[in-house]
Amino acid sequence: MKIPGKIAPWAVLGFAALVLVAFVMPTYRQGEPSIARKSAENFDITLGGKSAHLSDLKGKVVVLNFWASYCGSCVEEIPPWIASSSESSRAAVWYWALA
Repeated sequence: MKIPGKIAPWAVLGFAALVLVAFVMPTYRQGEPSIARKSAENFDITLGGKSAHLSDLKGKVVVLNFWASYCGSCVEEIPPWIASSSESSRAAVWYWALA
């Protein structure tokens, strides 16, 4: 009779650990698989009237941010991006914000 009393706390703890692992796993986030270490497709963009390609930055760290001007949280991201881009100008990190 005392066995279920000893198993119950461990069962609850095990279930809580399982739920925690499920939420922490990268494949759970936003319902999309992780894109870490995958290459982006090469694409063209016009910057200041000149054509540029993602492949022009091969070997550099590139952070792409796709946003929209009507998206409030997207607009709120811009000042920290500007600050971090000026701090990392020597670190070969390129920030591209595409609307």
